[in-house]
Amino acid sequence: MLDTAASLGADLAAAEIERYCEAQWRSARVIDDTTTVMRFSPGYCGWHVSGQKRLFARLQPESIGITLNDSCLMQPLKSVSGVIVAAPRDAFDIHDTYPFCADCVDHSCRDRFAAIVGREAIRAKEETDYGTA
Repeated sequence: MLDTAASLGADLAAAEIERYCEAQWRSARVIDDTTTVMRFSPGYCGWHVSGQKRLFARLQPESIGITLNDSCLMQPLKSVSGVIVAAPRDAFDIHDTYPFCADCVDHSCRDRFAAIVGREAIRAKEETDYGTA
């Protein structure tokens, strides 16, 4: 049960960082209402877990106590790595037709991509109803 709680906590922390970055970028007008923000991590959506090696080489998280073992798993175990991508919404409109999709068990990316449509619809409604986005 503690393992599940820790996994959920790590995922919620990553989601909050994604929301924070999006809010900061919108506030600074780095991105506009045609742009969507989404996080990606090695081991998901076709990004092989070995992608951790390149991230670690670039970010050097060892300086804050996060290490990578030979199988590309991080220590502490509930650490999260990845990138946050800002792009036009249609850049995230992908289909389960890539070769790596056949190996996927749950296709959870479809829920994440569908959430983009929901976020965009909410933002458009707020703009219509309140004159703000």
